[in-house]
Amino acid sequence: FRMIGTYVLVFLAWWVVLFTGNYPANWHTFNTGTLRWSTRLNLWYSWLIKDYPPFSGAPDAGAESAPIDQM
Repeated sequence: FRMIGTYVLVFLAWWVVLFTGNYPANWHTFNTGTLRWSTRLNLWYSWLIKDYPPFSGAPDAGAESAPIDQM
């Protein structure tokens, strides 16, 4: 269900960026969280990690990661 929300926000964000030139910060946070969660889920499906990922888009605690810049 989270992906459906992401698809809707990406579609709406295209129009918002077209007319305002800014990507809404809350939408960016939600969409990058979905990207993190789906990546973790794909790692679990591929048996690259043992534990099922939590249903959260929050960054892993203590993990270093490159920030995803907002446009």
